[in-house]
Amino acid sequence: MLADEYEQLGKHVAGGAGFVSNLILWKEAGYFNNGSETKPLLHLWSLGIEEQFYIIYPLILWLTWRKKINLLFSLLVVALISFLLNIKGIKSDIIGTFYSPLTRFWELMLGRILAWGILYKSKWYPSFAQLVNIALLQNIRLESLVLEP
Repeated sequence: MLADEYEQLGKHVAGGAGFVSNLILWKEAGYFNNGSETKPLLHLWSLGIEEQFYIIYPLILWLTWRKKINLLFSLLVVALISFLLNIKGIKSDIIGTFYSPLTRFWELMLGRILAWGILYKSKWYPSFAQLVNIALLQNIRLESLVLEP
């Protein structure tokens, strides 16, 4: 590596440790550009988005509880806003849309909505909860088969 590549690697290491890799990469070139082979920590962009979500999500829960807003409603609103920002951003700034946490939160929020349904509505939809549990167990079994020598 050349000196500027080491400098870039140091910036990416710091960004990965601080869970802001996505923001650093957003300022640089696109995901599939020619310089991607010189970015060994390129995969940490998704971890940055996930950790940023886990900082914001408790604040959403707290505000929902504090303002006595229906939890499912608030989860759906945040997911919908994020999804709409994603759709709008793809047309104008595809790289920014790829790396922005605001345009990716909807994906993680859908998991929270499913968890809410299983936690609070499994009595109403027992077959749905069973279906999700079976799918999770089958996925775990399939992964263990793949990982075993």
